[in-house]
Amino acid sequence: MTSITRRRSLAASQHSSSLLPRSKGSGWLFSTLLFLLPGAAHAGTISGVLLDQLSGYPLSRSLVRLEPLPGSPVALRPLQTRSGRSGQFGFASVPPGLYRLTAQRTGYFPIGYAQRRPTGQAKPISVTADSNTFAELRAHRLGAITGIVLDENSVGIPGTPVVAYPARLPLRSAGRGLADDRGIYRISGLAPGKYWVRTGAHRLEDDSGILPTFSPQTSQSRDATVYSVRLGGDTTDANVRPDPGNLFQLTITTECTGPPVMVTVTSESLFQSATVPCPGQHRFENLPPGPYQVLAENPTGTQTAFERLVVNRDIFTVAQLAELPRLRIQPPKVPLLARRDNLYDLTPLRPVVPPLLPGQWEFVATTPPTSFAEFIRLDRSRDSHHLLIDYRSFNSLVVTISDKAGQVEGVVKNSPGIPVFLWPVSEANRRVLGGSRELIADTEGRFSFVGLPPGDYRILATFDQTTMDFETLEEARVGVIPVSASQTTHVELTNWLAP
Repeated sequence: MTSITRRRSLAASQHSSSLLPRSKGSGWLFSTLLFLLPGAAHAGTISGVLLDQLSGYPLSRSLVRLEPLPGSPVALRPLQTRSGRSGQFGFASVPPGLYRLTAQRTGYFPIGYAQRRPTGQAKPISVTADSNTFAELRAHRLGAITGIVLDENSVGIPGTPVVAYPARLPLRSAGRGLADDRGIYRISGLAPGKYWVRTGAHRLEDDSGILPTFSPQTSQSRDATVYSVRLGGDTTDANVRPDPGNLFQLTITTECTGPPVMVTVTSESLFQSATVPCPGQHRFENLPPGPYQVLAENPTGTQTAFERLVVNRDIFTVAQLAELPRLRIQPPKVPLLARRDNLYDLTPLRPVVPPLLPGQWEFVATTPPTSFAEFIRLDRSRDSHHLLIDYRSFNSLVVTISDKAGQVEGVVKNSPGIPVFLWPVSEANRRVLGGSRELIADTEGRFSFVGLPPGDYRILATFDQTTMDFETLEEARVGVIPVSASQTTHVELTNWLAP
């Protein structure tokens, strides 16, 4: 739990230009130098320590950020530093205002000042001209799932790959593990939530195969056990008994000149890469039946080959590398974000800079506040926003902009800096917006969502969540708000406290 004291901090970090140097074993120097800095008499200080929640051990080398709330004076700027060897950090000469203090470390869930729940977000710190705030931040480790991969005699199967997926469709990998010599696996680094577990394909000692199988023993996600993962602990007994079945080979011949190329084969349960001579050949083995994507890239990223295929027998295919797909965007000045879907996972949304790799892409347009991208289509496709970029043909991406966007404005009572989540009810609108939206209310608790396609939305304000999902909206009993074309909907919210 975060605590505040009115004492001078002796824990200022030495890793940021925003901090003051500190002599070994002396605290008076930190206090004295504050008054030697220009403007220090009219600024506050924030210092503290970052600790492991369970053990209490200091967490060094962690990124600590201090960010002014939206609506703050333009002179206020974000600050950041790294925690020291004893977990200490500090910010000196902080101009008066409202700030969010957060910390991040690999393997831990993000932690914020005055966070009420481990999965929540930071509450604002008020800095005045003479304030001196000390914050103790206790970070929770990410969760894990453990279990045993068992054969027909309840004996562990070593070497079996295991994948964890968030318990929703489409399947997207959240983490991987490998069964040890006893068949025991552990998948770490999981955010809190609900998950399915599935083994990957594996060939046994007698050359027979086992197929991807959800826990406890099913080929369908609808029949799979759902495991709840919490911070700081292991979810145990996620055992799996894989089904037997035939595994196949995919032999890829590269047709190209130059240095070796990287060939990647992906499916819902598999991600494999190999460096292949150019020209040359490589065989991917032990593949379960199902749909696959094959992508080949040369080292300079100037040539590529792509294919979608179904593996239900041993297959031979040719990857003939060519120039990257040609892509024309109409109108040309519409800023687009995109992420590539390789069946196994999604890449993050990034600005579109042609050319793009071939494959399935999801597009989101960045438009003015009064507009939204009603359609993003290839000239030969009926689909919208989720499109296949072909490397063997010219790709003309047509963006249809509507100037009839709606917006939602509102205020959260007595809650500056509170996270506000917007959930489009229809899947079509979630595609247009690239999913749900989140923003931080300003210094007065005000917020505004713009560029919304007409439709129904659900809105929730809470410090107790870092992400939003349908189950949380149901738990909070969030109603539906209609948003009309070219209209502004006004709402007044309260801070929802999770039970």
